[in-house]
Amino acid sequence: MTVKKNHILQTALFLFHHEGFSNVGVDRIVAESKTAKMTFYKYFPTKLRLIEECLEAESLDMQQAICEQLSHVQHADQLQKIKTIYQWHHDFIHTENFNGSLFHKAASTFLLDDGLIFDIIDQHKKWLFDLIQQQLIEFHIKQPEVFASVMMNMLDGMLSNARHDYMIFQGTWPFFEASLLCHKT
Repeated sequence: MTVKKNHILQTALFLFHHEGFSNVGVDRIVAESKTAKMTFYKYFPTKLRLIEECLEAESLDMQQAICEQLSHVQHADQLQKIKTIYQWHHDFIHTENFNGSLFHKAASTFLLDDGLIFDIIDQHKKWLFDLIQQQLIEFHIKQPEVFASVMMNMLDGMLSNARHDYMIFQGTWPFFEASLLCHKT
């Protein structure tokens, strides 16, 4: 990716995170990124294509960040690895600049047939589900797919209720951990 394309993408990501997709137009992105409109359209033929690339970049960033955290606990037990995924999401929503999940914003803004938006969201969720399920399999949990679904729903809820601290880590993790331990084979 060229430096200019990346700059436009990062500018759009910042604006979409803070103001949503509907409130930010191409002209605003062009102005904020100090890019010519022709240059913008060279890299992103439509705003929809830009949003798709923003979602792909967001997914990749999240995957890399979660994998990096897991690399710090690679020699820990499986329960610690599962907790690390959960903790990453908790920490993510409590960062200073967090203003809601870009995936949730996209899902509530666009229709199913709007480009590749939902395919990208589904690919991201599948990656996370597979990662969680693999950790649960290695932890020897009965019905790992069920527990992976439960954890995905907890994480999704955490991301959607980001402005309210309904998901208190010290209260929710021990509850989930106890459930996991009860279902270990």
